[in-house]
Amino acid sequence: MDKRPWRTMSFAMFVLIMLSGVLVSGAQRSIREIFSQQPFTEEREAVVKDLDCTYLQNPDDFRFDPELRYGDRTAITGKIAASVYAISAPEHTLDANNVPRRTFIDNSIFDRMAAAGIQSAPLATDAEYLRRVMLDLTGRIPTPTDLDNFLADPDPGKRDALVDRLVNASPEFVDKWSTFFGDLLKNTAQSTNIVRNVQARDAFYLYIKTSVAQNKPYDQMARELVVATGNNYVAGEPNWILGGNVGGGPIQDVYDGMAAHFASTFMGLASTDCLLCHDGARHLDSVNLWGARQTRFNMWGLSAYFSRVQFARQVTNGDYNVNELATGDYRLNTTIGNRSARQPTNGVNFVAPKNPFVMMMGTDPGQSSVMSGETRREALMRQTTPNIQFSRAIVNYIWEEMMVEAFVSPSNLFDMARLDPDNPPPAGWDLQPTNPRLLNELAVTLRRLGDDFAGSDFPAVRLERFGIDPHLCDTKCLAGSTRQVL
Repeated sequence: MDKRPWRTMSFAMFVLIMLSGVLVSGAQRSIREIFSQQPFTEEREAVVKDLDCTYLQNPDDFRFDPELRYGDRTAITGKIAASVYAISAPEHTLDANNVPRRTFIDNSIFDRMAAAGIQSAPLATDAEYLRRVMLDLTGRIPTPTDLDNFLADPDPGKRDALVDRLVNASPEFVDKWSTFFGDLLKNTAQSTNIVRNVQARDAFYLYIKTSVAQNKPYDQMARELVVATGNNYVAGEPNWILGGNVGGGPIQDVYDGMAAHFASTFMGLASTDCLLCHDGARHLDSVNLWGARQTRFNMWGLSAYFSRVQFARQVTNGDYNVNELATGDYRLNTTIGNRSARQPTNGVNFVAPKNPFVMMMGTDPGQSSVMSGETRREALMRQTTPNIQFSRAIVNYIWEEMMVEAFVSPSNLFDMARLDPDNPPPAGWDLQPTNPRLLNELAVTLRRLGDDFAGSDFPAVRLERFGIDPHLCDTKCLAGSTRQVL
């Protein structure tokens, strides 16, 4: 079967997806030291929770942040537009109803523009298209020779050919998107008490770049990083999980750190970090409807998937061996550390692995169990990659890279209770994404495209399987007039 139609739609989705505050669990050590010599009562725990919670310290930092950022960006865009149009105003605008449509992205954006009575900017010229496509795909502007050759080419399919060449045969494409995934995976970041050193940083970068160059499926890449074992100088993969280390406390702090690292990176749910300190009620009531309904005990089930990870530092070279132990549990027996106390709940003194995100799929909660023959981290990834939120998160990250403003912003702070336009949140809450139907359609299409390719569960990092409808770059070129409806 000819798969080209799928390829044509998908880079519309994944890179023209695109061409077209973190809730910190900050340790208040002075407060903990005050209480460390005294019984840890519920009253004292409540005080520590309040002092540790960055939301309760200053709710306005979280409540109004998106509005402030949108206002700032609108003001900056207006100043730039006024300056540019004073030099060279567009000759004409287009009725959004009359803009050529080739994909569901076009339909979603221009239908909303038409309904809102917003005129579209004119379509990009060949010169504009060349510059913008090269910047978006390779991070570089065309040379004078590139420009002359493209303008002189009479082939009506030259835009398609340009994109195919850049995606399939351009080392600059690999460089740019290796940088994107490096930023997403934080390959140069340091975690508490762990210094990756140059050798580890380079090994991690080489893994990322090789994955992009080899067209590795994104879900495979995510699995390899989360379940990785081995030496972090020899292999790049173990360096990701080392980034979740949290020092200065009991081992449960490390498990929580890895769980928060996982949820933020692959699910876009950084609020998990807050929920690993305390229940969401009262702390997240005004900022995250889904988070306000979650419990700390439930989130401990996510941390339990990491309770058999061991970091063994090698003294001679400063490298680490990451191991998966045969035993180990998430025990409720702490009163000190970077988070508030973990004590037995209803007679339960340890927490078994239980995926708090499985319920998002409407599936049997029993699927969050660990099957015979698989490690806990392998079980977690088996449950994660089919989850629609896994797809939403990467779609949102790449849309932000291409369009500046993500569907959900900050891009790692999804509110799972405010994403479905067919099931809107209660009065007083708005849908969170700027375009919820398009976000969901992109996420669903991304999963379906993965199923369409033999031998792969998920579209590739390199994106070449997706292909591209190059006219979707016209959508990106119109971004100045459409940003508010994207």
